[in-house]
Amino acid sequence: MEQFRRYFDMFSTVYIQEDELSSTVYDACYAACPKFTKLTLSELLARKDRIRYHFAVVEISKVTKTNLFDIVQKISALDMLIVCDNKNDKGILDLAISYKVCGVLDRNPTQNELAEKLKAAVISLSTKQKEKSKNDNYLKLAEFGSSLFCIKRDGNIVFSNSALLSSCKAANVAQLGALTLANGSILDTIYKIRVGDDSFYAKTDSGDAYVIGSKMLQNEQIITCMKMPPDIGKCSDLLSHAEFIELLKNTLIHKNAMDEPIFAIAVKLENAQKIAHDFGSEFFYDYFKKFSSFCGFFFPKEPFIFWHFDYLVILPEESDIDSVKAAAEQLFAQSGQFKNDKDIAPFVELSVLALGHIGINDSISLIENVYTKTVTQAQSAKICLAKSSITVLVADGQMAMYHIQNIVDKDYKIKLLNIYKGLSVSSSSKIIKITDEDIFVQTEKLQKYLMHTEKSVIIQSEYIPKEILTEVKYVDISEPYAILRNPLFLEFSANNRKSVRVQCDARIPITLKSNKYTFTGEIFDISMQAIAVRYKNSINSDIAGSSVKLSFSLPHKEAENGIAQVTVEGQVMVVKTIEEQTRVIASIKADRQNEAIILEYIYLRQKELIAEIKKLGGMIFK
Repeated sequence: MEQFRRYFDMFSTVYIQEDELSSTVYDACYAACPKFTKLTLSELLARKDRIRYHFAVVEISKVTKTNLFDIVQKISALDMLIVCDNKNDKGILDLAISYKVCGVLDRNPTQNELAEKLKAAVISLSTKQKEKSKNDNYLKLAEFGSSLFCIKRDGNIVFSNSALLSSCKAANVAQLGALTLANGSILDTIYKIRVGDDSFYAKTDSGDAYVIGSKMLQNEQIITCMKMPPDIGKCSDLLSHAEFIELLKNTLIHKNAMDEPIFAIAVKLENAQKIAHDFGSEFFYDYFKKFSSFCGFFFPKEPFIFWHFDYLVILPEESDIDSVKAAAEQLFAQSGQFKNDKDIAPFVELSVLALGHIGINDSISLIENVYTKTVTQAQSAKICLAKSSITVLVADGQMAMYHIQNIVDKDYKIKLLNIYKGLSVSSSSKIIKITDEDIFVQTEKLQKYLMHTEKSVIIQSEYIPKEILTEVKYVDISEPYAILRNPLFLEFSANNRKSVRVQCDARIPITLKSNKYTFTGEIFDISMQAIAVRYKNSINSDIAGSSVKLSFSLPHKEAENGIAQVTVEGQVMVVKTIEEQTRVIASIKADRQNEAIILEYIYLRQKELIAEIKKLGGMIFK
């Protein structure tokens, strides 16, 4: 065990042994762990305070729920190993999972078994120590940093750092909830942030500007407010919500009185969420601020611009529809040329709106409905021009090729993606060159086979607004390259899935029961969150949205005859007809035992699919 000493050198270890119990594990752990302390079980339980070590080894004859609970309550450790006589007992394994114990070991293990457990412990300890250090740093930043930081639960602030308490002149969190605040303060903004809000720019009535980040962690909302420098917050071309409404109201009154047409140009950045996710809210704030200035260049006179996260509303001074439309067309056409630090092209949806002779409330309603894509039939008559990168770029291979050329010029990395029987297979790649209509890319053997078989591949990169589908013109048998052509943007991500799913290798019958109906079909594909079921005949679509019970069997090595029965609760999400078959997709929620069976099947099926791809690919490619 001496080979482990240099790995355990950074971790303190405590060995807790049942009184008067002989041990074969103790000597090995003593040899492996330089920072070693030994305690008897009675000494541990007699202590009033908790002991604190990185790693704890507990050796007792029999483990029960009661004695393990008593022991765990006395130890604060990153990880723990239980050594006992009843290590294979299902109840003990369940207890170990419940108390986050890294492993359970027999009291008389082989050298290999003990070495494997210590190896796993080192890996686990290293990971958890890094995570703990990161969390400690986050806590220090939250408590002592200049940003305002708080945690909300069920709409109430349950934690606040000193900076937020100080800015609100509150002594503690309880006082924050008791404060009576004027509208427009930063605390008022924090209370109004809804679940689902992500990152956005906000300006308080006092003139302070913030970039606000909001993330959900289980049932808690983590909120960070970073104050912007005064010269940014007071930028004259970016208006707060209140300022914009006031300006719009005054413009409507003035131009309606003069009987002049009034226009607004709404610009939504379609890839805003991706930019903020990939590069952070600070970068996004700077990116979109520069983009708003870029938009202003296309108008003879500097327009007023309202900006809220991913939405610009431009109020040009021009009253001539042809001039306004020409400027908007030019803005849309040139948006791909916007220069920024990361060379990320904006992906925009643009509308020119006629606001003449309608009131302030109707104008605001139209602007908001254009943003949420809920325009009514009556409102659609007020849209003079509508342009979308989604519809234009999906059908425009030249724009997709422009983005690919940009990747080549900057020597950026890409990923190639294929979906094989439900399994996502991707590999890192690089665009070697572009000649005429041909795109030369590096390829790996696994990907080469899928590209050769499916005659298509998807290009992914953080430097393109959407994934790009390409045809595969040629895959070289011996050299690591392929030639692609005819790139087109995909409207939706081909890999937009919350978890790994796989198609079944054999017919697996499944029974779906609801209150009204019972259907028997076959599993098409399965993941930990959902099951797709196919039926040869049409079924009643009334089942959509209903709660159901799904029963089926899966191969399982520990089950009798190698087959395990699985029953899970679910809810029908989709019912659709595909090629004279009905397909039902149901979200599922499995208990721990059934979850383990499904997880094992998915894992083994993944291995089979990868082996299948390698075998078939090996027949063709060297």
